[in-house]
Amino acid sequence: MQNGLLSVENDIAVLKVLGFINDVPINQLSTIRPHSILYGRNADVVGCGRGNNSFINVIHQTASLTILPHDECSEIITRLFDTYVEVPEKYICSVGHPYTYVNDGDSGAPFFYHQTLIGVTIGDCPTMNEFNPDKVNIHAGVAYYNCFIDDMLNNY
Repeated sequence: MQNGLLSVENDIAVLKVLGFINDVPINQLSTIRPHSILYGRNADVVGCGRGNNSFINVIHQTASLTILPHDECSEIITRLFDTYVEVPEKYICSVGHPYTYVNDGDSGAPFFYHQTLIGVTIGDCPTMNEFNPDKVNIHAGVAYYNCFIDDMLNNY
């Protein structure tokens, strides 16, 4: 995010766990492309960012969010920011009803559709200091990074 608008730059990192972790389900990476297949469906975000009480949570929180079509996402951001914004296809937009948006500490959090990792949380958009229930959540779709992730997991 840059000045409240989407930037087209992203960093994806891969953390390889060299052991067994109890009670952590192994999830598969999404190969779903285009994301339009997921429009209108619910997906789960996990995070431990700042909650409604303004404190950073030490326990992971989850929320079910609805995946938005890119044109609808662009319309919402444009209306709120008063500047036209086109959301690149590699991003996934989501909203919650009642409002649910990611906050400080949630970036990098997983975004799951039926236990399949479809995205990595970037943040809310547009970024603004005041509360607005109409903001959207932005996630980097992992399908666009699968070659990189496979290379990192298999060759390093």
